[in-house]
Order: sequence, then structure tokens, then C-alpha cells
Amino acid sequence: MRALADAIRAAPRLAHADLHLALAAEALGDVETAVHRHQLSLSATRENGDRTHAVASLQRIGVLHCQIGDPAAALPWLAQAQTVYQALEDAGGECVAASHAALCQARLGQTTQAESTVVRLLERLQGKLAAYPAHETIELRWTCYRVLEARADAQTRATELTDATDRERLIQDLPVFRDIVAAHGRRGRQLPR
Repeated sequence: MRALADAIRAAPRLAHADLHLALAAEALGDVETAVHRHQLSLSATRENGDRTHAVASLQRIGVLHCQIGDPAAALPWLAQAQTVYQALEDAGGECVAASHAALCQARLGQTTQAESTVVRLLERLQGKLAAYPAHETIELRWTCYRVLEARADAQTRATELTDATDRERLIQDLPVFRDIVAAHGRRGRQLPR
């Protein structure tokens, strides 16, 4: 598809071919090639004004950065994707991008922001997105679950320590645990010590 699109100078088809090559590279676990192909597709789709395919690449680049352990690099890509989805009036896409951003925030220890986003997204699933078929919201639901699971794992780990001194040291040494304790304290609840 790419060779033919390049030969006949069909820029939109060239962008679509790169998008498909990126998705194939993702499926094969070749993140470096996937990011490169998404960037090629993004550049071409921006040139020809195809925001629908551009936003797909923006989101996938962000997701891939998070998957390889660089959530800080992922956030700007996901923020761009949310902005484009808003412009396209695609609430579902916007929510999926936001859920991935929340996962990045959780991995960066920004648990309060991540939890706030997930609560808002779950409310939208009950409201505006309630009419969406399940297959269109599964990625959103799964990503929200992963954020909440990460939070629960942190709490469980802290309470599993039997020595109160070790628990307190762990909570103070890890920003993610400090954020969780602070968030619960603001809600009037205390974690077990």
C-alpha cells in the first residue's frame, strides 16, 4: 500500500499506509518502528488536514511512551490527542486519551490527579457515554481499572508491612505513597498503620 501510494504521490494513502505499518509494528512488539511510523503518518496527516487519522497517531505515540516506561514523555502526546478529540467532538476518543494520561500520572506518582481524572471518566461512562456499545468503551474501562488497581496495590503494599516504622519509612520514601496517604487524609480517612 505504501509503495503504491508513494509511486502515485497519493499523500493521504501514504499516511494511512504508515499508520497501518505502525499498528503492525505495535502488534509485533517493535515499539521503535511503531513510534517512527506513527510520526511519519502524523506528519503526513497534518499536511493534508486529516485530523481523524492524526489523532490516532498522537494517542498511540503517547500510549507507546507510557508502555516503555516513559510516562512523562507520553503526557504531551496524550494532551494533544485530547485537544484534537475535543475539536472533533469525539467524546469517546477524548476519554480514552484522558484515561491513558491518568495512567501516566499514576506511574509518575501524581495519584491525586490520576484518581480525579478516573472519577470524572467513570461518571461520563454513566452519563454521556452510557449509550456507547461496550466494545467502544472497553479500552477506556480497562485503562481506568489499571489506574485504580495501581492505587490499590500501593495501599496494600503499605499495609502489608508489619513493622510500623517500615510502613512509615516506605510511605515517606515513595512519592506515590505519600500522595495516597495525603489524598485519604483530605477525605477524612486514614490508612491503617
